[in-house]
Amino acid sequence: MRKMFTRLQDRLNVQALIVPLTLLGIPVIWQLFVFIFQPPRYLLPSPIRVWDRTLEDWDSILGHSWVTLVEALLGFGAGVAIGVPLAIMIVHSRILASIAFPILVATQ
Repeated sequence: MRKMFTRLQDRLNVQALIVPLTLLGIPVIWQLFVFIFQPPRYLLPSPIRVWDRTLEDWDSILGHSWVTLVEALLGFGAGVAIGVPLAIMIVHSRILASIAFPILVATQ
């Protein structure tokens, strides 16, 4: 029993490290790739250059992020406002269900 618990604990410890190692590993591999192969900057900038540019343009990025967030929330709200009543009507109407189901299946 204790041996099984130790294996489970070891597995959980490894799983807990996967995300941080991945988040650190991707930029490191990216930077190494850029350093070794030196692709054109417009094609593949280094992560350091991307980070510097992000900090330089932070005000602009933040402003555009708010616009994007508002548009996404409005789109989600419109989808709910249209989708929920439509779903209720489809569930309660056989005629509407027979009309809508083929369209819904085809568009999935």
